[in-house]
Amino acid sequence: DPVSVVRNIPLGKTVLVWKVELNGFSSQDTMSITNYTFSTDAGSDITTCSATIQMNAPQLDSRYQGDWRMILGTCAINSRASNHTTVKSLSPGKSTMQWTVTDKLHSECSAVDYVDIFFKTPPLAKFDVSEDKGCSPMKVLFANTSLDYVDLYWIFGDGTSSKELKPEHTFNLTQGVATEYTVKLVVQSANFCTDTARHVIGVSPEFQMDFVANPNEVRLPDAVVTSKVTLGTGLPYYRWRFGDSAADQDKEEIEHKYTQAGTYVISLVGRNKYSCEQSAYQTITVLPPYPNPDFSASMDAGCVPMAIQFINQSTYATSYIWSFGDGKDNATSENPTHIFNKSGAFDVTLTATSQYGTKSITKVFYADPVPSVDFTYTPSQISSPSEVVRFANASKGAQRYLWDFGDGLTSTDENPIHQYVLDAVYSISLTAITEHGCSQFTTRYNALVVSFLLPDEHTPLLEIKAYPNPSTTYLNIEINQAFSHKIELEILSLDGKKLQHTSLPEGTQQHTERLQNLAPGTYILKLDIGEQSKQIKFLKQ
Repeated sequence: DPVSVVRNIPLGKTVLVWKVELNGFSSQDTMSITNYTFSTDAGSDITTCSATIQMNAPQLDSRYQGDWRMILGTCAINSRASNHTTVKSLSPGKSTMQWTVTDKLHSECSAVDYVDIFFKTPPLAKFDVSEDKGCSPMKVLFANTSLDYVDLYWIFGDGTSSKELKPEHTFNLTQGVATEYTVKLVVQSANFCTDTARHVIGVSPEFQMDFVANPNEVRLPDAVVTSKVTLGTGLPYYRWRFGDSAADQDKEEIEHKYTQAGTYVISLVGRNKYSCEQSAYQTITVLPPYPNPDFSASMDAGCVPMAIQFINQSTYATSYIWSFGDGKDNATSENPTHIFNKSGAFDVTLTATSQYGTKSITKVFYADPVPSVDFTYTPSQISSPSEVVRFANASKGAQRYLWDFGDGLTSTDENPIHQYVLDAVYSISLTAITEHGCSQFTTRYNALVVSFLLPDEHTPLLEIKAYPNPSTTYLNIEINQAFSHKIELEILSLDGKKLQHTSLPEGTQQHTERLQNLAPGTYILKLDIGEQSKQIKFLKQ
């Protein structure tokens, strides 16, 4: 039959011969058939309690290419072309994976195999503990919170186990060394899948805790106690309590100041990394303060008779005795007033007393006799700007002096010389002061007449202007006439001290005086032209 089906062709190359015979003659032809058929193996079916599995098809020759596909169920395939691929997130129940291998040289040739996966939903193991750190012996309550299980088994890590639902277990150290126990809970579901939960329990041996409190007896107001750990150093946590309202502190060594008398218990709690705590205690005594005497006074020196009001500033005292050092009776009032009727230096002592003791303080006070004040001066009348007044001090019993010349200027010289610049009648005062500040003064009223001679009728009167006033760095000066005399310009302090001097030529009517060297304040500008003199006050800012 010219048309025929060839079956069971073996692998490899096969040659078919087609022969035709007619009237004793024959002819033939040949045809080659190559069979590339092959098979593959995807591995055995899988039963698992995990949603993540490993597929394990045989390793392929480089001529072939593989491809995994999920044809039943759902999952996530890590690498579809790898014979050893990871399948994740399997859906519960039965799933089917297809493994297709293709001949890269003859893409029409391929082989397929299948793997059935039976995913049994596992239980979820989990549990809670009452505490996971502490001191030996350490009792721990375990609470099983597992899901989808039918059986359980506890392993405590110390060689013991339990099948109780919520066991209570005590960890006892025998070697005196801190130990961490890994506790396991294994649960099993009805389909015989298991899951394990783990928790580490740290157990520490008890340790010694102690400290010193120095001193153990203190007295107010400086009641400071230093506490220092002596046993149990190097811990990560300490808690000090001092028996008063002070806040807790976390240090190995600490100072604490008490503000109230009494007996206090200092407590120390030390905690190691396993939350094992040990305590220590010390008792200290805080004593009431000794009296602390102090006082101030309305004055510390003056003239005889000297009346002083004393102000008691003592603390922690209940009674007082004052001794004034002048032979008079002592005083016991809290804030006495005392009169010193003779001169001298007096040691005033305040003694303060309480039930806890007595303490004194002494301060020195000075009473000076009143000085006598007197002076003379010459001349008593001034008619020329160039004249000066000489004062002669006749006071007795004083070490310091203060003169007031009546023109706004003063002096502390004992026998001053003064020059007046304005026409007026002046009153002059002298105050005499002793070493310790006792003072007396006297005043000569309308004692000195200053009346400068006017220029003759042919000499123009001198008038000047100075601006700006107040000024900063310079002062403009205008003179009303061109005088045929040399001009002397001076800047004076209010007490008459010459600070600047400038000589101007005859006929000068305008001048600018620099003020850079003057400090801010009030000064006197003085111009002398012939027999005439003028002065103006100005302010330097």
